[in-house]
Amino acid sequence: MTFPDPAALRAEIENALDLVPLLMSAGNLRRVNVALRAGAAALADNSLVPSVRLFQDVVSARHHMLHESLEAILGNRVAHGLFEGMELAPGMVGSHCLPRLIGSYEDELQPLLATIVPSHTRVVDIGAAEGWYVVGLARRFGVPVLGFDIEAIAREVTLRNARTNGVAELVAVEGECTPARLCALAEAGTLFIVDIEGAETALFDAVEPTDLAAADFVIETHGHSALDLVDHFATTHDITLIWPSGRSIASYPVLRRLSEIDRAVALWEGRGNEPWIHCASRHER
Repeated sequence: MTFPDPAALRAEIENALDLVPLLMSAGNLRRVNVALRAGAAALADNSLVPSVRLFQDVVSARHHMLHESLEAILGNRVAHGLFEGMELAPGMVGSHCLPRLIGSYEDELQPLLATIVPSHTRVVDIGAAEGWYVVGLARRFGVPVLGFDIEAIAREVTLRNARTNGVAELVAVEGECTPARLCALAEAGTLFIVDIEGAETALFDAVEPTDLAAADFVIETHGHSALDLVDHFATTHDITLIWPSGRSIASYPVLRRLSEIDRAVALWEGRGNEPWIHCASRHER
């Protein structure tokens, strides 16, 4: 749903963030799917921290076991979703690797990106990590993509993934995206994807909204940063919230061979109840 009224948008965010997340015991198999989705958000409750951390450790260990099992079957190619067939070069590690191999990673964004990327002439990914969106979007849509990441190893893996998938000529990487660089890139026809682990408020606060008015943005929020970003973009962009949601097993046939519990573990991204925001420019192209 798109909110033309910033006050209504703020109210929706505040209501969602005030919810007390439900964390169930890992032994309660009937509720484990709920527990997996709520685990990260429940860390905010100090009384649950020890049990949540133990739970996350157990899930993380199972993640790695399942990744090895599925990789033996699938190889290192994405099984489903927007980036189906993309090859994951060595170096893509951690809890998000398994959802990427399955193709379920950030499934909430896939319909949006499939719709809006073709109308842009360039994508800029700030917080590119190992190049999931940089390489995936270049491969799927043939669009030039510039990725930013402060970690040298992440930039190296992104370029390796680009070469592996035959899109090296479409991909470039840089280190930190400064406010000045952000403004220089914010032209009509440019789509920014931003995931910088809570630093998004500081980055955008350092830039005048009018300097970004021509570009479009998809931003992952953390904590209460969505409130700040709504205020920042309210006068220049139409804003849509995209909330975390469940996953349909039917969308990922590769999971049929797993137990119900392992399916939940495989799809878990450790995400809390924080939205992405899509900021669509009102600027005439």
